[in-house]
Amino acid sequence: MMKRSAVLVLALLAVAQPWLAGVAAQATTAVQCEQRRNLCIFDFDHTLKKGCCYHCCGVLPAEAVAAVRECIENNFEIAIASANRNYNFVRDFLGANFPSELTSKLYTEAVQTGQSYKTSSLTAVLRYHGMQSNPGCAVFFDDLWSNKKYADDVGIPFEKVDPDYGVSVTNVKDGIDKVRKGCACGVG
Repeated sequence: MMKRSAVLVLALLAVAQPWLAGVAAQATTAVQCEQRRNLCIFDFDHTLKKGCCYHCCGVLPAEAVAAVRECIENNFEIAIASANRNYNFVRDFLGANFPSELTSKLYTEAVQTGQSYKTSSLTAVLRYHGMQSNPGCAVFFDDLWSNKKYADDVGIPFEKVDPDYGVSVTNVKDGIDKVRKGCACGVG
């Protein structure tokens, strides 16, 4: 009788285990969605800054500030993932031209510079924002198609920017639409 009861309990556990795992996953997603923030991640050169070389000078693209504000107005956090190795120039340029929602993070892990292998930068930004398990709630804006593979590696939607123009408000709206479609939590 005891063996039969043990077998019955084991059989019930085997049937219930996938259901319990599904319930646990839903609870985890619910907590993540409750706490999550959507995220716009921008490349620097030819996205938030046009012209010149990678280590100095350049000009502010016509819509760059408006594009960053579009993210902010849609409740997206702001981050940077750039291969530019001139750490001080990047921060000085951003500090002089962009809103405090970005500039207040210039000396945090939200601003990654000097990494041409952007998978590590994007991963660090996601970790800083607590979004490693929900990368579909972020979008990466970059001027190079070759950098899409890094976004793909971590599951972040990619929005290509015209390097001769820099990021536009239309780029941001298109990126936000990608997040709406791919983020398990929706757009807050």
